[in-house]
Amino acid sequence: MKALSNSELLELTDDFISEWHFNLSQESIAFRGLIHSQKDDVYWQKRTGNIYVNELGGIMGCDTFRDSPKETHDDSIYATLTDTSLVYCGDWTKFEPEAVRVKARALWADSRKKLLDHPFRHLVLTEPKDHLDRVLNYLNSTGGTSTKFMYYLSEVGGQKSNESLVERFELAVVMVFAAAIHIVGDPENYSNDAVDANVMREIPPSKHVIKHAAGLRDALVEQGYSVVPIDLFAPRDIDVSRFMSEVTAMANGKSLRRVLERFGRRSQWVVREITAISRYLFDIETNRGKTQRFSAQAILRIFDFLYDMDVMGEDEQIGVRQISKIQKSFDHSHIVPLTFNQADLLF
Repeated sequence: MKALSNSELLELTDDFISEWHFNLSQESIAFRGLIHSQKDDVYWQKRTGNIYVNELGGIMGCDTFRDSPKETHDDSIYATLTDTSLVYCGDWTKFEPEAVRVKARALWADSRKKLLDHPFRHLVLTEPKDHLDRVLNYLNSTGGTSTKFMYYLSEVGGQKSNESLVERFELAVVMVFAAAIHIVGDPENYSNDAVDANVMREIPPSKHVIKHAAGLRDALVEQGYSVVPIDLFAPRDIDVSRFMSEVTAMANGKSLRRVLERFGRRSQWVVREITAISRYLFDIETNRGKTQRFSAQAILRIFDFLYDMDVMGEDEQIGVRQISKIQKSFDHSHIVPLTFNQADLLF
């Protein structure tokens, strides 16, 4: 079905994911204090203290965060809210200089255009089986699941229009498609986090290596070498000590360098990644109440897209019950999306 090779598809998804995160970061700066989460993450005024407001009376954030401009506080721009007033003060509440915000807004607008014109978005929108439309329908079905993008823009320059809400929600879902492809095709890109996510595992030395390393260590000890460093002042002693430490490590079954291999079922990788992303990006509610689980039917449809893109084989296909079971296994776990660290940085 696809006209792209897997390597080209990975390049497209990597670029889309990176651009999407850049867009969200610039949006956060440009509209700081104007972006409100739809989550029930709001506090009564007595819990947040004074509220920082601008000259027009617009709420900019709370003064209880360390990154608020305390050195420029002016009592005239504070307003005490009533006991019945609510305001969101999320962990991103930060006040940037106006020049920084203006620049960020320009970068955000440029990035938004790149995402809308991106070849991967075009691929998802135009594939003949309408997988994206089906996923969007499952995420917001009458009498069933309700899914909303967690971060929406307040009405600034018309950004609160229905068109904008639909657009930003769609881009977030397209990012989920991209994340699913990239996790399956290039888990090595996430080497720093993939072991904890059970996507990769460390390869221990072979029994052959361990056996000979132990023999070498024992032979050197018999010749008078010490496993524990004694004198490290001379360069030669430092080299000997390092060599003995490395031989001992191998004899104890440890690798001298971190070598990873893929681990587990790729279908589980995809479900984990989508579940983790949904916790960070979406407010989800079913007829049973709020949930942290992405629609299993929507995930199943994303799998269909992966099969059509030839990044997964149909022998890896799983059903709705298996998807739900995997999601349930993460209900009481703190999981972070691997694709939220696309540059594979150490934290």
